[in-house]
Amino acid sequence: MAMLFDAIAATLTLNLSWWVWIIMNNLFWVFGVMAAAYFFYGRKKMLSGFIIAVFLLWSALDFSAFSGWVILSGTFLALLYLSRLALVGFVENVPSMQKKLPFIISLQFIVILVIYNIFLR
Repeated sequence: MAMLFDAIAATLTLNLSWWVWIIMNNLFWVFGVMAAAYFFYGRKKMLSGFIIAVFLLWSALDFSAFSGWVILSGTFLALLYLSRLALVGFVENVPSMQKKLPFIISLQFIVILVIYNIFLR
């Protein structure tokens, strides 16, 4: 199941019935992601935030499906969030690193993803 590639193919072939089907069968997720986009991006950038969030979600799930790497398991998420607590606690106390917090958290996710899937699985 490659949602990102299905969405790209449906867009390129102008298959509106596929888009209606995917939206109507996932109303809970559509409204949830739209609410998150409204909360994070505000009213004016809500649609672009929604599109970016859906693209990132579908690309992460497709990467996981094609590569065989685990992203949504209990052990991985526990390791990720426990290490994130320690990392954020450290970064908040260093004034020069506070502005780089989103980059540091993204880098931490990639490092934990590689460590978990190569050494701990």
